[in-house]
Amino acid sequence: EISRVMLAIKSIFAQSDDIDTVIFDEIDTGISGKASQSVADEIKELAKFHQIVLITHQPIIASKADKHFYVRKSQEDETKVEVYVLTGDNRIKALAELAGGEINERSIEFAKSLVNA
Repeated sequence: EISRVMLAIKSIFAQSDDIDTVIFDEIDTGISGKASQSVADEIKELAKFHQIVLITHQPIIASKADKHFYVRKSQEDETKVEVYVLTGDNRIKALAELAGGEINERSIEFAKSLVNA
């Protein structure tokens, strides 16, 4: 909830705020498709004035980003974190996996529709 409250506050003061970067973690928790679209639109608007770093599991929100990173964490003897920049088909595949849990024709078509919306 606090992330969405901060989004609302930041949106109101976006043009007069001196903060360069805004970070939102899990802003999508507990919201559905229609609410996700509203949050995505607000974040896209806020991004006109600030650099936005956003962690999300909602493909509707993620699809609005100008740049995507895939973060993978593994734990064996030690914790490892790998970060990859996603471009082109890899970006579509990552959004498709978020949307459908697996990469198939339907999830890829949905991901493409989000990016082209």
